[in-house]
Amino acid sequence: DFIMRLTTEMSSHLNAILDRLIESEEVSGLDEALDRSQRLLGMINKVIDFTQVEVGALVLNDRPCDLRQIISDLQERHSPGAEAKGLALRHSVAPAVPKLVQTDAHRLVQILDYLTENAIQYTEHGYVELRVLREPTGSWDTIRLRFEIEDTGCGVDGELSSQIFEPFAASETGSFMDGSGLGLTVATRVARLLGGEVSFVSSTAEGAGAGSTFTLELEVRPPSD
Repeated sequence: DFIMRLTTEMSSHLNAILDRLIESEEVSGLDEALDRSQRLLGMINKVIDFTQVEVGALVLNDRPCDLRQIISDLQERHSPGAEAKGLALRHSVAPAVPKLVQTDAHRLVQILDYLTENAIQYTEHGYVELRVLREPTGSWDTIRLRFEIEDTGCGVDGELSSQIFEPFAASETGSFMDGSGLGLTVATRVARLLGGEVSFVSSTAEGAGAGSTFTLELEVRPPSD
């Protein structure tokens, strides 16, 4: 059933792209074709990432990385999507968070991208905020980081909350907004490969109390000399 829904979704995007490119000479038509192309690429990338995780094909590559640069790049990458919906996208990095740490930067970015993308997709009004905090460890060679992605979206209802990190959970409950239902699954499983954990708290109440906060807790090391 999922494969049928996924192929139908991909086919719909491809047909719309071809129609726009063939029929339209206006910029708006090209913009729509570009948007659908990007959505289709995102769906394909999620399937590839999920498959790599499932078969154990992911290879971790620890190296020094600049956390503040990673967060700044993430803000720049996701700002157009947030602005298109009239959302404020903001971030903060606590002073105690070191500039350089040793971890797999590519996989960290992958997790944060999926969590931020998810927050933007399910938020219609308000903001999405990414916060980076440092927590005490009592060890000189371990740095414990906490990444919080807070949104003012619709929240996660009880039916979905117990299975939200399972493959295709969103699509099976009728919400096919990301086209695959794999983003949160990939984020969670990659986090575990890095020795971290993704969790969330959420409210479906209307008003200021609504929204969700997804948290990535991850231990990293100081950069090697």
